[in-house]
Amino acid sequence: MNNNKERNKTDRQTDTGGRRLTFREAVTLAEDQIALHEYPRRHILWGVLHDLCRVMAEIYMMSPTATVRVAGEELEAGLVADVYREVTPEIAETLAAELQGQLAGVTHMKAYLRSALYIKVFEYEACEVRLEEQVKREIGVL
Repeated sequence: MNNNKERNKTDRQTDTGGRRLTFREAVTLAEDQIALHEYPRRHILWGVLHDLCRVMAEIYMMSPTATVRVAGEELEAGLVADVYREVTPEIAETLAAELQGQLAGVTHMKAYLRSALYIKVFEYEACEVRLEEQVKREIGVL
């Protein structure tokens, strides 16, 4: 399993020939991950979603052992990339909708988006667990 994680990290940084991905290629991987192609460019959330893809791509391009500041903490880029790999189209859309219209006063946009995306993954997972527990209680399994 650890080899799988290591291979996933490498896959995000290199293509199948071992060549390091360009930033554009890493952005395309992130766009595919969150299904950005399903949104027309004029969609109200497209700009925020595109910015999230660029933030994800930057992390995917970093050495796994590099240090990056996220949510006030210094974390290894590999850890942040692992969390970002959990981002689904639904998580990205939920975050983009929450951020829409609230970004005008943000002075450090990249750092803000990096932290917001990282935190949203954990919030989303916690919400799913609570919902699952509630359903189990309602059907008498818990």
